[in-house]
Amino acid sequence: MLPEPIRKRLERLDEILERLEEIKSFSLEEFLKDWKLQDIALRNLQVAVECCLDIGTYLLSQNKKEIPDTYVGIIEKLEETSVIDKDISLPLKELVKLRNIIVHEYLSINYQKVYEHLQNTTIFKKYAQAILHFLEKSK
Repeated sequence: MLPEPIRKRLERLDEILERLEEIKSFSLEEFLKDWKLQDIALRNLQVAVECCLDIGTYLLSQNKKEIPDTYVGIIEKLEETSVIDKDISLPLKELVKLRNIIVHEYLSINYQKVYEHLQNTTIFKKYAQAILHFLEKSK
């Protein structure tokens, strides 16, 4: 049985991925012309990253690991403790940086880059699988 905080966030992540899959089907031109698609993409990418960070923080705290004081640091610590591997941590760190831009530097969002990140949402599925694998191993 999954810990409740992880289960809830993985469920939310699944919901978000369904939404992002719909948006991925639009062409770059359509995406760049439609502020509604852009807003949906931004919000859902932000929440997807936050789900991953929350899960990571929970796992680190449950395993008595120091919680880094940056979001990128959380991903690095998950890799360092073999929860995820470099194939997951590298793209996830880029998504964390995108999340920080969405939240803090919202006046300078490059929507072409957002669209590029949309095309690689499978990283969230890989992250979820790595978390489940780690929990199974830890039993």
